[in-house]
Amino acid sequence: MKKLLRIFLFTAGVASLTTACDESEWKVQNLFPEEYHKILYVLDSGEQEVTLYKTGSNTEFAYSVIKAGSEPTETAAVNIRILSQSEIDTKYSNIQGTPYWVIPEGSYEIKTKELSFGSNDAFKYLNFTINPEAVETFMKQKKADTPAEAPYMQFVLPIWLEGTTATDSVNSQKNYVLMNIKNIQSPKIGFSDYEVKEKDYSLSELVDINESVEVMLDVDNQWNFIINADINKQYVADYNAAHSTNYQLLNPDMVTFDKEITFTETSSSATLNLSVKLSQLATLGQSGFGDYMLPITLGEETIGDVAFDRSDERATYVFVVKNHGKYSTAERASWTWSVNSWASNEGNNGFLKNVYDGNHASYWHSRYSAGEGVTNQLPYIFNIDFGTAKTIHQIGLVNRNHATYTDTKAGIVEISTDGTTYTQVGTFSLIKGDWNEQVFPLTPIKARYFRFQIKESYRGSNCALGEVYLYGI
Repeated sequence: MKKLLRIFLFTAGVASLTTACDESEWKVQNLFPEEYHKILYVLDSGEQEVTLYKTGSNTEFAYSVIKAGSEPTETAAVNIRILSQSEIDTKYSNIQGTPYWVIPEGSYEIKTKELSFGSNDAFKYLNFTINPEAVETFMKQKKADTPAEAPYMQFVLPIWLEGTTATDSVNSQKNYVLMNIKNIQSPKIGFSDYEVKEKDYSLSELVDINESVEVMLDVDNQWNFIINADINKQYVADYNAAHSTNYQLLNPDMVTFDKEITFTETSSSATLNLSVKLSQLATLGQSGFGDYMLPITLGEETIGDVAFDRSDERATYVFVVKNHGKYSTAERASWTWSVNSWASNEGNNGFLKNVYDGNHASYWHSRYSAGEGVTNQLPYIFNIDFGTAKTIHQIGLVNRNHATYTDTKAGIVEISTDGTTYTQVGTFSLIKGDWNEQVFPLTPIKARYFRFQIKESYRGSNCALGEVYLYGI
């Protein structure tokens, strides 16, 4: 209660003074100490980690210095200075146990040593530049002098603000910018999308493809220039060796692309246009099926004193197509299928059509009670009539998606030209509990009739399959 009373009396006192005195002679801010009339601070103060790029020009920086306080219309001024090495040692190096080095004079330039604020100035810019090449030379020398400390060294430009008079107050918590230079490098140029992404196509999907690929510069572009691009044949061999893959180089005769990519000033991106005639995959000296790779790598380009770094992984765009000739659901459904056993007491499942409907959750099941064909009697024989002769080089089988009943184990694959005499072209052995498609290679022989026999089961004579895929030319 006493506290409330004091506040009331103070307020009343102020009110009486205001009433008694002419308002032009009395300002409310006089209630505050003079040092709070104007307070200056750096808007984005503190330590700033930066990467400098070697472009042949100094890197420019601008930080806002704000004028605030109870009377922001008053004039003000601040001095700008760089802390000495001994001051940085006291403030940082000795306390943190980490060597901080102030970059030398000549590697930076402060545009003005004083910022003066007029009555109408709410802020001013603190402008300065840093010379990346000069800083890099200094960093290399310091690291060479004491290599043991090199991994821990911090290279800084410590900029501090100080009021020019006793009334030019500067916020002690926001009175500095400590530029911590973490890295110096050449501007990097590369593709925005550089990851190897596989694209699977069926035979009916082998059409011409057009792509627009973005090339990016990681600094604000100041130049008009052209960078070259070309097919990197060695990349394929290197990638295969590193990833245990077996990619073939996509035939360059199928490909057209921009071999010169044009950058214009003020734009940090450009486009490489790529066209691939997949429809010609089987006609240009290649088998038509397999894994293909087309790596396009940026060349080296120098504009004046600017050397673009394109040595990292972003330098190459990789177009990949996997054409295993996988027949689509619609294509498989157009063939004539038969099987010597199927169940009719599995609800919507059990039926032959479920192995070519494109749905891994549905399944065919051998007859064990109701249904047609042989009951609990291996082998289970699937027959396919393509209508015309085809060359099949792989068969893909999907187990029934069930935690326990993944029954089908192993069998043989056969082909025929007349539907009577069959020749074995492969075998299969399914992994129990694996519900992904399991693919098995075949001897590629052209024939109209195709069949496979399930001869072994993991569960007596019961067998089931979720899907049957074929790959051909």
